[in-house]
Amino acid sequence: MSQNIYQAPEANLQLDSLPRDKVEFLVSVAKRQKHLLYVFLVYIVYSFNLGKVDDEMRHVMQLLALPMLLAVIIFNIRLSWVLYGTLGRVIMIILGAIPIINFLVILMANSRANRMLSKNGIKVGFMGAKIADIQAKATTT
Repeated sequence: MSQNIYQAPEANLQLDSLPRDKVEFLVSVAKRQKHLLYVFLVYIVYSFNLGKVDDEMRHVMQLLALPMLLAVIIFNIRLSWVLYGTLGRVIMIILGAIPIINFLVILMANSRANRMLSKNGIKVGFMGAKIADIQAKATTT
C-alpha cells in the first residue's frame, strides 16, 4: 500500500479565474484603497513634519494641510461607497469627517477592503493589492 490512510485529502479549492464583473469590482476596491492609503501616508508624514518647522512657517503649512485632510476624507468616502450598504455609507461619511475618529474609520474601511480582496484570492500588501494581480485573474471569455 502506497497511500497513507491518515493523510488529509488534498483538493484545490481556489479558483484560478474570476468573472469579469467581479474583477472590475475588485479592481475598483483596490484602486480606491490604494489612493486612500497613499494620500493618508502623505498626510501623516506632512503632519509629523509640521511640528519641526518654526512658528512663522507653521501657520502656512497648517493651511496647506487642510486640502490634504479634505482629500483623505474624500478618498475615504469613495472607498466606503463601494464597501458598505446605504446605512454604512452614511455612518462612515459622518464619522469620517470627525478629525480623530476618521483615523479609526480609515482603519475599518481598509481592513474591510483587505478582507474582501483576500477572500477572493488576491494577495494584499502593505500599501494595498497590485492591480495587475487582480486583472490576471480575469476570465478570457
